[in-house]
Amino acid sequence: MRSFLTRLVAFAVVLFSAQLAAAQSPVGTWVIDKDAMRGQLRQAIEAEMRDLTPEMRAQVAPMIDQQVEGIIAELEGSAEFREDGSVVFRDDRGGVDEGRWEMADGVIRLSAADGQGGTMVGELVGERMVMKPEGEEEVPFSFVFVRQ
Repeated sequence: MRSFLTRLVAFAVVLFSAQLAAAQSPVGTWVIDKDAMRGQLRQAIEAEMRDLTPEMRAQVAPMIDQQVEGIIAELEGSAEFREDGSVVFRDDRGGVDEGRWEMADGVIRLSAADGQGGTMVGELVGERMVMKPEGEEEVPFSFVFVRQ
C-alpha cells in the first residue's frame, strides 16, 4: 500500500509541475488587455498635461478618451506564441508579421523575425503578459496582454 501511495504522490507532483510549467509559458494566443491599457494610457497622457497651462488642459481634456481609444484601436489583433520560439502577429486589418521569442529566468524577450526594429522584454504576471520596449525606460506605460 505504501508504494502505491508513494507512486500516487509522485504522479501528483509531476502533474502539478507540468501544469505550473504550462501556466508559466507564453505559448498560446494573446490579445491586448484593453482595460489595463486604457488606464495606463490615460495616466501617461494626463502626466504629460501637467506641464500645460490650465486653459490648455481644459481644451485638451475632452480629447483624452479619443486619443486613448485611437491607440487601443492601433493595438488590436493577436500574438500567437508557438512552442518552437516563433510568434505570429495578426492585426485586425489583415496584416501578419512574424517574430521570435525566448524566455530565460522568467524574462520574455520578443523580437522581429528579420531582426529589424527593437526588442520587447517582459514577464508573465498572473494571467497577464506585461511587455516594454527594451532600453526605452522613458516609455510611460507597459503593453499588457491576456490569453485569448
